[in-house]
Amino acid sequence: MPLKLNVEITSPMTPDDHELLSGVSVMLLAIANHELAAARFPEAFGDNEPEEPVAPCGLEDDAGSTCVSKRGHVGRHKFRPVSSEAPTTLVN
Repeated sequence: MPLKLNVEITSPMTPDDHELLSGVSVMLLAIANHELAAARFPEAFGDNEPEEPVAPCGLEDDAGSTCVSKRGHVGRHKFRPVSSEAPTTLVN
């Protein structure tokens, strides 16, 4: 991202000039922090492709309900009654 910044400061400064200069400083710092974060953590700022749907666990209980949590999940199973209209895959 090309950035060109020209700031002219004349003296004496009025109270409005002080507020304007403070605002410009904060905006410049925010831009610098964003660029630094993007350089250090490109996966958080890049064009991430959507993840592929995750297959459900699929464990069945005695009542015929199926676990709808993602495959390999940790913790308890989330059983839901099986429906012919239920999706075969889940999205995180």
